[in-house]
Amino acid sequence: MVNESAYVERRGERLWLTGLDDVHTFHTNLADQALSLPPGEFGIALVHSPEMAAVAAAAGYDLYLCGHTHGGQICLPDGTPVVRELKRHRGYAKGSWRHGEMLGYTTPGVGVGEIPYRFYCPPEVTVFTLRADAGGDKPQFKPASAPRS
Repeated sequence: MVNESAYVERRGERLWLTGLDDVHTFHTNLADQALSLPPGEFGIALVHSPEMAAVAAAAGYDLYLCGHTHGGQICLPDGTPVVRELKRHRGYAKGSWRHGEMLGYTTPGVGVGEIPYRFYCPPEVTVFTLRADAGGDKPQFKPASAPRS
């Protein structure tokens, strides 16, 4: 999905999915316009980088999933990224975060960027489980378990 949105339905539940292009390198106003969430819907933004977090949170998205930074790729021994390659939201370079009411996660992924090495930043494939809240008027995001590395 490049600056597009669509409903995804399964077992009578639905959510709104929006996918944006690489806004770090190719940001256009179409990316801002694509982050439009119908009222009352559970929205997931799939964005190349965390740089659109404020826009997605203001639009009412519930969950923001991204990568781009490779978790810093080159990190200090405690896992702190040395290089973040972000113009905005530099604190969202790795792992889980929150912007207002919206939850976000920046995965380090399994690849590398221009530098073909990783230090103190193991590759990761993250699995998320979404469950509908029986009592609420829209589903809530609750991680079923910690991300697996």
